[in-house]
Amino acid sequence: MAGLLALVGGREKSEIKRRIQAGREAKRRRGEWPLKLSALPRGILYDPKTKAWSYDKTEADIITSVFHQFVVERRPLRAIGRTIGKPMQTVRGYLQSPIYKGLLVYDQKRGEKYPSKNGRQPDRKKIARAPHEIIEVRVFGGPDQLQQLVPDDEWAETQGLLLENSKTSLRRREAGKPQTWASGFLSSWYVIFGNDGLTGFVRLSLDDEPGTPHTIYANGGSVQFPHRYSCRCARTQEREKGEMQRCGLRNPRAAAVNATVDAFLTDLTSDHWFFDAVRAALASGQDTTADQRSILAQRLACQRSSENVRTCT
Repeated sequence: MAGLLALVGGREKSEIKRRIQAGREAKRRRGEWPLKLSALPRGILYDPKTKAWSYDKTEADIITSVFHQFVVERRPLRAIGRTIGKPMQTVRGYLQSPIYKGLLVYDQKRGEKYPSKNGRQPDRKKIARAPHEIIEVRVFGGPDQLQQLVPDDEWAETQGLLLENSKTSLRRREAGKPQTWASGFLSSWYVIFGNDGLTGFVRLSLDDEPGTPHTIYANGGSVQFPHRYSCRCARTQEREKGEMQRCGLRNPRAAAVNATVDAFLTDLTSDHWFFDAVRAALASGQDTTADQRSILAQRLACQRSSENVRTCT
């Protein structure tokens, strides 16, 4: 009996939820506000009784000022945020909100439930609506409606500037990104050769190679050396373990290290012996991973024993 009641209760709960969601969707299509009033965009007012939309003049003036500073004065988002006491992300949200050009646009919806660590789920992630589910209703700027805060031409210019800013920011991030692609595949050779007055040596490292010296990583956490490598022994917590000492390789420049590795790999791949050995290992049908690692170790040993040992300054 208890199981039957639970089943009936679950069905009723699902039906109530479906009706609530359907009612909110109908309100959206009629141009009404389906949520609580505190969720309204900044500067926008709505009267549930008269179904009328209006503005809070003080807040609306702030939004108008934000668009003016961005489009006319060409001020950055961070500077605009300081004038209104909001972070840059909030300012961008104001500039991208279509309500200020007079439109209510619903192009997202809540997705299905997803598993959580503690079993609780206070919210569901937003997902994009299908094209036939997108709702767009004009609530400002139409017949018998108040004028929209931002004209269409100013809105279009705003979106173009935001897109250009995003592209510029992406280019700057790519240009400023540390080029330390060899991180973790190098090791310091300073321990073997000692301090001979040079800045230090680097070499390719194999995981199962016995006696491998200190591993060299990207120095991405350093503000002072964002485009340099750093040996693991330079980390205080590693030295405190008592397992290693400073090798003397102090933050080699990434450009110099990368050029060294590029030249070495060029020499390695131009050797027919290396490819013939790899081809033979593949044709043997055995554990090709171990065979190729052994071949590469032999080739590295030959390269290290040569007199043309490159240094990184």
